[in-house]
Amino acid sequence: SDQQRVSKALECADVEEISEFFEKEIPKLGLYISDLRVYCLNLITLLFRYLQGLGLGKGSSDRSKKEAILTLSALKGEQQILSYTYQLYLDTLQFSLQKVSSSDKLALSISQFIADHFCDADLSVAKIAQEFHISPVYAGSLFRAKEGMNINQFVSHLRMEKAAELLRDPSLRVQDVSGMTGYLDPQYFGKIFKKTYGITPTEFRRITLAPMESS
Repeated sequence: SDQQRVSKALECADVEEISEFFEKEIPKLGLYISDLRVYCLNLITLLFRYLQGLGLGKGSSDRSKKEAILTLSALKGEQQILSYTYQLYLDTLQFSLQKVSSSDKLALSISQFIADHFCDADLSVAKIAQEFHISPVYAGSLFRAKEGMNINQFVSHLRMEKAAELLRDPSLRVQDVSGMTGYLDPQYFGKIFKKTYGITPTEFRRITLAPMESS
């Protein structure tokens, strides 16, 4: 429960919550030095897992984590152990707040990149993350926070809108539309289309083209 509380505070960049946790809640536990050290080691592990999610390179993050653990292991007093871990969290929160100002721009750039490439069959969260030099986890969480849906849902939404537009062109076959919207498998395309619109691509075409043919 403590880790869930801390994780939520980190995600929200809630400095007040972190301060209360370190200054009031942990001292209430009355841990022995050895137990406090293990407790703080777990908090440091949680912290660096969060940092990796922000898009930091795994190699540099692992090195920093090792250094932090070695430093903590060398500390003797209860206050030293607690203060050191607390300062690590404050430094991370400051880093998070600095990234927030640029996160909206990055999310917008990701949205634009998807809008420009959603018809590419090889488009994936990993490819998008690579394009912006961030981790897939961070790309996904950043986009979801901004758009209210995950990246795959957004890609599917754009593809289905485009498919509905293309199906109104009688010169295109259904399998042509499938390939043009990033689906190499026409059957899978049909499954996703029916899930989205409640009818198959062929039925959609017949319904939408009927008024045109009668006129």
